Amino acid sequence: MSGCDPEPIIVPQCDPEPIIVSECDPEPIIVSECDPEPIIMSECDPEHIMMSGCDPEPIIVSECDPEPIIVSECDPEPIIVSECDPKPIIVSGCDPEPIIVSECDPELLIMSGCDPEPII
Repeated sequence: MSGCDPEPIIVPQCDPEPIIVSECDPEPIIVSECDPEPIIMSECDPEHIMMSGCDPEPIIVSECDPEPIIVSECDPEPIIVSECDPKPIIVSGCDPEPIIVSECDPELLIMSGCDPEPII
């Protein structure tokens, strides 16, 4: 699997309408609907603010959502937490080695589905 997911990731923000963030999109992504001036970020520019606008900590944790999502593409340590998603999830942005989070792989450092609590 690669860090480029052909399917866009829906990232709910403060706005009732979710923002679609696609890792495959070569164009800059708008990731703020709450701010009067949406923040435009490029895929791998750490100087831009990722998922800002309302929450200073842009991490979405969903332990039992059928579509759990965590996006932190420009964080040197991207995090994905998934308890119920049967498919492994890849978070990749600036890191040349995408982190693959599998449901029940205890060898993974971030977390696995076997762990009772997510490791952040």
